[in-house]
Amino acid sequence: DQRDVRGFEAAGSYVRNITYKNATEAHLMALIDLSFSCQQFIRWACRGSMFGFWYHPNHNSWWVGRYWKDQYYWGGAETDSRSCGCHPYCHPTNRNSTCNCDDNDKLKWREDSGLLLDSSRLPVLQLRFGDNGDPSEAGQHTLGPLICRATGHRGNFIGSLIA
Repeated sequence: DQRDVRGFEAAGSYVRNITYKNATEAHLMALIDLSFSCQQFIRWACRGSMFGFWYHPNHNSWWVGRYWKDQYYWGGAETDSRSCGCHPYCHPTNRNSTCNCDDNDKLKWREDSGLLLDSSRLPVLQLRFGDNGDPSEAGQHTLGPLICRATGHRGNFIGSLIA
């Protein structure tokens, strides 16, 4: 489901703890560990709200995965890349841009989205956002279900857990 985020300027000050229907954290880990592959869709639509993955250690937003470790990359990007799936073709006006939202455009909505595919980092347990405290700044996040398969990409379906 899509959720609006406004009024949280400090880095990571918006916190959404993710709970999965009919599954404990231990169930989630067991499902992932028994699966051939798992994936989860993640989306951030932004107006004037930057990720800042490239600006270590001052990231504005991130997700928290397995073992409650902060993750500084977004859907569609390589694990630990400090980027989003659009990199290196993100918004061209900002030379440091590793995500479309890093354009920091307060007039136009932009989006970074894609699949998280590294099962060793899944599931998403928490979402953290900042840099949306100004009245002209806003964001919307969407988190898809955790989908796991027994074999190959189109192989036997094990399960899907909705956040």
